Amino acid sequence: MDTDDEVYLLVPPEPRHLRSIRLVAADAGARAGLDSSQINDLKIAVDELCHAIMNETDDRILVRVVVHGRHILVWGSVPADHETPRVPRLHNAAELIVDAATDYYALDHKSGKLSFVVTKQAVPTGVR
Repeated sequence: MDTDDEVYLLVPPEPRHLRSIRLVAADAGARAGLDSSQINDLKIAVDELCHAIMNETDDRILVRVVVHGRHILVWGSVPADHETPRVPRLHNAAELIVDAATDYYALDHKSGKLSFVVTKQAVPTGVR
């Protein structure tokens, strides 16, 4: 994958920093050709997934945003507490929203990290 269009953020685990992550995701969405509704969907999904990770850690979250053509990938990860083996969870409503707003997403806890991934592809207006 061409990584020329890639941005990394190292974000404190505080909700007040979610705005910065949403802004980077929105910019990536615009560069990939998402319309305003698709950009809003991406921002909501990234916000919910980052918040789920923030609720489980006191460490900074590394967020990576990649644009590859009309496709966007957002990863977030943080070192995991080995004593807390649970995978972060979205609340029921958030899970429904993120599922509907993205092409794919996942929350995970493995290899010593809590992480999420979300993907979204630009779809021409009027096609769903």
